[in-house]
Amino acid sequence: MDRSSRNRLTEHALPQFAGTTLFDAIARAVCRAGCLPRKELYEAWEVARRVRRRFRGGRVIDLACGHGLLAQILLLLDDSSPEALAVDRQLPKSAALLQASLCVEWPRLRGRVGHLEADLRTVPLQRGDLVVSAHACGGLTDLILARCRSRGLGGRPALLP
Repeated sequence: MDRSSRNRLTEHALPQFAGTTLFDAIARAVCRAGCLPRKELYEAWEVARRVRRRFRGGRVIDLACGHGLLAQILLLLDDSSPEALAVDRQLPKSAALLQASLCVEWPRLRGRVGHLEADLRTVPLQRGDLVVSAHACGGLTDLILARCRSRGLGGRPALLP
């Protein structure tokens, strides 16, 4: 299986994720939603695992979030984060479908993940926020780091440019 494939994961891929791990359970929920490219699942999972090894707690702010999968995985990996905000200039209509599929498996996510269509420069950041992005391409990385620095968030940004 090509992990970098841009093909959407659908119910046809369910047998590939028959294991008992958290990753397999997340992958099955993603397959049932039928809207996410395979590469985004693997990217979000890897970024979330690495981020949670280093940072715990805090409100999760997922900038340039796409479908918002990274924010939701971060909440699953560390329940001490009270909520997540997934922000993008334009959210895909299927982001709600993915969120609903994950909430079927993990009802504790219900009401804890907000989606916001906004310019990343306008999102209010607070001390203690965990600011993440798996899609901070080009100048977005610099913009996000500058926002974190200006708000005194220091060592809490985690980006995959």
